[in-house]
Amino acid sequence: MTHRHTLRTLTLVAIVAMMAACTDDENSLGVSLIDSMTLYNGKCDTLRADTAYSLRDDSILTSGYTYAAIGNYTDAQYGKVSAEWYTQIALQTSRRSINFDTVTIDSAIMTIVNHRLFPNADSNYNLHFVINQLDSPLHADSNYYAYSCVPVNTSQCFYDSTIRCSATDTVVRLRLRPNIHNVLAQSADAEQFTEITKGLNVRLEGDAGDAILAINLSAVKTCLTVYYRYGTDTTTSAYVFNINDEVKHFSTFNHDYSGSVAGGTTNIDGATMLMLEPMGGYNAVVSFNRDIQRFAAQHPRAVIHYAEMLLPLNDASATNVPDQIIALQRRPGSADTYIHDLTDLYTYDGYDGHCTNGRYRLRVTQHVQGLLRNGYDNGTLLTINSRRYDARRTVLQGYASTDAPKIVFVYSE
Repeated sequence: MTHRHTLRTLTLVAIVAMMAACTDDENSLGVSLIDSMTLYNGKCDTLRADTAYSLRDDSILTSGYTYAAIGNYTDAQYGKVSAEWYTQIALQTSRRSINFDTVTIDSAIMTIVNHRLFPNADSNYNLHFVINQLDSPLHADSNYYAYSCVPVNTSQCFYDSTIRCSATDTVVRLRLRPNIHNVLAQSADAEQFTEITKGLNVRLEGDAGDAILAINLSAVKTCLTVYYRYGTDTTTSAYVFNINDEVKHFSTFNHDYSGSVAGGTTNIDGATMLMLEPMGGYNAVVSFNRDIQRFAAQHPRAVIHYAEMLLPLNDASATNVPDQIIALQRRPGSADTYIHDLTDLYTYDGYDGHCTNGRYRLRVTQHVQGLLRNGYDNGTLLTINSRRYDARRTVLQGYASTDAPKIVFVYSE
């Protein structure tokens, strides 16, 4: 490992030493956007997107992840979206069984850790929580998606009230109704308990205003705590049930695109804009095929040293945008795969899809190398990294825009 770090350090030193790069620019458009630390001796060129479109992301897997989302939000671009959380109630991992049929339960408190509030993480919100028991249990060996739905028992409502949640509230505490006590007062092994209790549906009603709450399921404080006593004892004990990422859970999303710019169509041409919406909304596909073929034909021996994909925002002043966009290589007839730059831990840590100065920047060196080897581009799929729980969305410039998506790269021959 020491040898690897030493080699990596020497490589970076060499890069710094070659900052007099691009002395023979073939096309200098966009070169100023590349960090000078990444420049090699060589020429610069630019690939411009010639095809792009937005497409629905309605088959996204949501079970098994460390975050969930609940709430509602409406905007002119994307219409209305609502999110609900489904979760099992499970025994602690170390417990194989429970004997709760002889205890008196005094209270049941659900605590959930607030990861982020949308649209404004610094604002205060009235959140109308509704928690119901599921009508049938979640299955540990099943996958659940953005469109999945499990029947809810509306006659078993464990919570229905509005609370005030501020920016400083890292944990939300909900005292559940006493009718959940009978559900939890079981003598059963771990598997029987999840079957008997079935699970919970948690949502936010829209009458208290627009808000999407991202829940951190990996946090220890996301749990269901029961305070109980034996017989006539006055001493109260506590037991913590799991509702975290160790149990089966998923988020489901519902969209209403009526009257919105998106309109809900499967594919939207990306000439003027590219729409990126989380929660089973829209991804984007962008292709540089025309320029890839042009460059491959003109420079068959070119060596690509560094490349960045630049994705300008449609509104350069937008601030509440997703933290990160990631890229996948489209493979017709097979599943899309992450570009190699995203998964290679031993490459230079350049820009990795974060937004700076009104544009997203993605390091795509290995990706461009592969496209040039193939001699064509099937398209790169762009998606929001946190799209399963973070409601922030954005709109990018389209391929016919003056400031269209492009790849700027450095090469030598």
